[in-house]
Amino acid sequence: MTKSARNGVARASRLDLRLIALLVAGAAMAGVVAALARYDRDGPARCPPGLVAAGPRCCGTGQRLEGSVCGGTATSCSTAQRLVNDRCTVVSELVVVPGGAVHSLIDDWDLQDKAESKQPEAVSTFAIDRFEVTWARWAQCVDAGACDPQRAAETQLPVTAVAPRQAAAFCRWAGGSLPTSQQWLLAARGPSNRRYPWGPFGLVCRRAAYGLQHGPCAEGAEVAGPEVPGSRPDGATPLGVQDLAGNVAEWTMEGIDDDAPRFVARGGSYASVLASELKGLAVEGVTNADPRVGFRCAYPSPAVPGTSVSQ
Repeated sequence: MTKSARNGVARASRLDLRLIALLVAGAAMAGVVAALARYDRDGPARCPPGLVAAGPRCCGTGQRLEGSVCGGTATSCSTAQRLVNDRCTVVSELVVVPGGAVHSLIDDWDLQDKAESKQPEAVSTFAIDRFEVTWARWAQCVDAGACDPQRAAETQLPVTAVAPRQAAAFCRWAGGSLPTSQQWLLAARGPSNRRYPWGPFGLVCRRAAYGLQHGPCAEGAEVAGPEVPGSRPDGATPLGVQDLAGNVAEWTMEGIDDDAPRFVARGGSYASVLASELKGLAVEGVTNADPRVGFRCAYPSPAVPGTSVSQ
């Protein structure tokens, strides 16, 4: 074999080795990405310390999924929840949101058909529920004769599938009202116009209860539905308002005309699969009762922060 031929073979061998190395590195990286995705979907990354993955749900440590309910005795919960009667739950608390300007400008290409583009609007200081309204709170309204007699087997879960006027009736009974879209946006986006409640980036399964129906965070939530509020404490706003992205979308009111209000659901839900559905400016395409939509209430200021009612 000539010297030039030997050099050609050597160069080809080096190229083959480099190609093999690239293929091996690519396969390894793909494996790491797949493993991380599975870990985030199925393992501790989806559920915070104190909760464990059980099907599409995050149940209290020691519990298991019985049908669609977290059954058994819980021994611990997330840092945003309380352990009451062996169940993970939340107590009703108010968070004061300082007044500011709400910018409803489109700032993401994938929100072009889902967001509004308006001039900044001034919003006065108000208070808002730290957590979505649960069936336990709804039951108190039912007992008072102010709400429709709907109940759920797992009273710790957020109220869903109620019409916006029913949600508004609950908020009136509680001493508040449904938040206006501007109030909700100020609570969710803050004065810096955050893309997500927690900040500009980092939409992962441990921050928002989303993609629980057909992925990417779990499968099967068409049966189990949403989580107990506070199951994703890492997704709270800087003021500590929980679940403004995911879990259940939330009814808001456009304008304050009681004779002809327009209701809009915001925040995405457990069934959302796209990042655009979880961003603060996104809206749900529903106008009436829906199993993916719940609510929380807003209250006039001054309100007493930390006011709580056991649930």
